[in-house]
Amino acid sequence: WTDMDLAVRLSRTARWGGESAWPLPLSVAQHSLLVLELRRMAASGPLSPEEELLEVLHDAEEGFLGFDCISPLKAVLGEPFRAVANRLMQVVAQRYELPPWTPERYRLHKQADLA
Repeated sequence: WTDMDLAVRLSRTARWGGESAWPLPLSVAQHSLLVLELRRMAASGPLSPEEELLEVLHDAEEGFLGFDCISPLKAVLGEPFRAVANRLMQVVAQRYELPPWTPERYRLHKQADLA
């Protein structure tokens, strides 16, 4: 795939399975850029380019799956779904040489991701 393929897929994938409080669905791409901006604002200094890419691509598997699976459905789908999503993220991490999630990096990410 190309970077454009992934960007287009993420821009066409609705966040929260298409359910939102806004009149129009929020795309996964919009969400990812918002998370990046929140992380930048909360950081004590500039994020590294690798950290920024990690934030932008944190939900990249959803672009390949074509949907953002809501948590209640993830629980029903169970381990097979998690295995597919995790494998897709491993492929993305390898392709883009993403740094690993350290406990602190993940904690800061989740604060922005859930905001």
